Amino acid sequence: EIRMGNKLYDKADYLDSEVKYRKALEHDPNSLDAQFNLGDALYKQGKFDEAAKIFTQLTKANKSDAQQTRLAHSFYNLGNSLLKSKKLKESIEAYENSLRLNPKDMDAKYNLEYAKQLMKKNNQKNKDNNQDKNNKNKNKKNDKDNKNDQNKNDTSENFPETSCSLWFR
Repeated sequence: EIRMGNKLYDKADYLDSEVKYRKALEHDPNSLDAQFNLGDALYKQGKFDEAAKIFTQLTKANKSDAQQTRLAHSFYNLGNSLLKSKKLKESIEAYENSLRLNPKDMDAKYNLEYAKQLMKKNNQKNKDNNQDKNNKNKNKKNDKDNKNDQNKNDTSENFPETSCSLWFR
């Protein structure tokens, strides 16, 4: 089933490859290869949350030293799935875990930096939005104060036409 799934996956038939990997897991629920490939097939179909669940399960499985490469790839793919799901903080953690296991993985390094830049950009955007909201609130308050001042101006004939800074000198 896994081999058939791999052939379908190579032909970009991700839906049918998913079915084959699921059948393989029915026969052997502990098959790391079937789980990993299922996660890849789900990812290729844009089912990022489902793929992330599979890769998360793989990262928690007990593995021997011989399987550290697969674990690093699981963390890497988990990072990709989380990144596509716009879960930046979690994707950064996954890439960092991948790099702890395989520090020479240039793709993981690149994606880690990319995710960090996106997070920085989003944080700046959120900060700017908050500043805009604060400014709008201040402007609304100032507009309200100005309306009150206008009402005062309307009621007092000789109100000086100077700015506040000069007025309080």
